[in-house]
Amino acid sequence: MKKIVFYLMTMSLAVLFAIPLYAGSDSSAGSGPASPSGVTAPGTILLDSLSRIYEPVNFNHEMHTSIAEHCSQCHHQHPSAKEVTCMECHSLTASDFKKSAATGFIACRSCHEAIDPAQPNMPGLKAAYHRACFRCHRDMGDAGLDPQSCSMKCHAKKKG
Repeated sequence: MKKIVFYLMTMSLAVLFAIPLYAGSDSSAGSGPASPSGVTAPGTILLDSLSRIYEPVNFNHEMHTSIAEHCSQCHHQHPSAKEVTCMECHSLTASDFKKSAATGFIACRSCHEAIDPAQPNMPGLKAAYHRACFRCHRDMGDAGLDPQSCSMKCHAKKKG
């Protein structure tokens, strides 16, 4: 029993202290300032998971972290960035859980890749990205109302 408690405590600490922001991207460049939680965040992230449909987005993570009040405004896995039970975030497969323990944030595509009829409330990756962006950009009046504003600011649909 003591070994199990020790193992769970060790895993909890590993999850809490291993939080390089990995927001569902395939690569990142640069390193931005520390986030509100004190973790050094990536500067720019290449969002290319939907590259078969759209041109990749060079997402300026550093600029967005300077605007957002807290990481949880975009990263919903850690709703309050305080200690939470594992199962609040990790109702995932064992391999996805291991990846999240090593990287802190679970890639968006780990849960949102394809639409799953068994989980009708879980949006696909495209919808998840758009919900996250529109949440703020609609309030600012610069996205989501006119589709051209998205292609001018973020990405363009692939031609051909």
